[in-house]
Amino acid sequence: MAVMCGITGALAAFYHDSLDVNNPRHRDIAAFRLLSKMPTMAAMCYKYSIGQPFVYPRNDLSYAGNFLNMMFSPRRVKNMK
Repeated sequence: MAVMCGITGALAAFYHDSLDVNNPRHRDIAAFRLLSKMPTMAAMCYKYSIGQPFVYPRNDLSYAGNFLNMMFSPRRVKNMK
């Protein structure tokens, strides 16, 4: 959980262009980015905790399918299409 907290806080360093909290559009963009990156970050933390290599996200899968693939795929996917 501490790793997730640290990674989530670090996102502000990558997306500092949309930090105007008074602008509703900027808040929406920040929320979309957080929601889209959370499954990848959670899967990365899980794989790290069990000592397995990280599985990269695939664009051809759904949101839930991609999350399940990153969490429970037994090996690293090298060829991303």
